[in-house]
Amino acid sequence: GKYIYSLGRSRLKKNTNNKYNIEIDPNPILTPDDFVADGKSMVSELHPELRRVVYSCGGVIKNHTEHQDQQILSLFTNVGDKQTVEVPFQLSTLKAGWW
Repeated sequence: GKYIYSLGRSRLKKNTNNKYNIEIDPNPILTPDDFVADGKSMVSELHPELRRVVYSCGGVIKNHTEHQDQQILSLFTNVGDKQTVEVPFQLSTLKAGWW
C-alpha cells in the first residue's frame, strides 16, 4: 500500500535509425533503506502512512581529494521529505557495466 521512491540510473543509447532508446537499470542505486541504521530510520518520514521517499535535489561532480584521477558525483538527496543529505558516488562505479 505504500509508495517507495528510489533513485536509479539510466542512459540514452543511439540505435541504427538515429533515434534513442532509454535503458534503465532495474537495480536502484539509493533507496530509503540506505538511511536505516540498526533497524531504525535515521530520518522520520513526513507522511509515513503514504510513502517512503528519497529523491535527488541536484548534484555536482568533484575530483577526489586523494586521487585526482577519480571523480565523485555528490547527489544532494532528500530523505523522507524532511532532510537533505549529500551522498557521494564514485563515477567509475556508477558507469561500471554501462559505458
